[in-house]
Amino acid sequence: MNYRGKGTIEPQIMKQWFVDVNKAAIDWKGKKLSIKEVLQDMNPWWKKEFTLEFKERELHKKIEKYLQLRQIITFTGLRRVGKTTLMLKIVEDEIKKGFNARNILFFSFDDFRGIGIDELIKTYEELLEKNIKEGKYLLLLDEIQRLDNW
Repeated sequence: MNYRGKGTIEPQIMKQWFVDVNKAAIDWKGKKLSIKEVLQDMNPWWKKEFTLEFKERELHKKIEKYLQLRQIITFTGLRRVGKTTLMLKIVEDEIKKGFNARNILFFSFDDFRGIGIDELIKTYEELLEKNIKEGKYLLLLDEIQRLDNW
């Protein structure tokens, strides 16, 4: 019975709980790829130098002071105004400052909505043999509002 006595509470099974991270699951840049492969493609700085063409904006300078704090920073705004580019600029800046590039995880839910945050982090930890509970990490989640129950 639920706390109000009005019947049995049944757990809701969500499709994102059963994602096979090794199975090709998404059309990404014209190929069928697994989540692990998409992660590697979205995070090229794990394997090579990363540079970005970026037109400096006042907003970039304003948010820099908050990046060293342990917190969640949210960018909101219309589509195509530069939120993703700003996140990638943060990646470039942090790597230039000496942040471990393999401790930076970027993921866009724009085309890949069938995975939850927990599964994403678990896949990242397995892929790079990391434990995000140890050390300092930068997690950038683009289009996260596309997740169910966000």
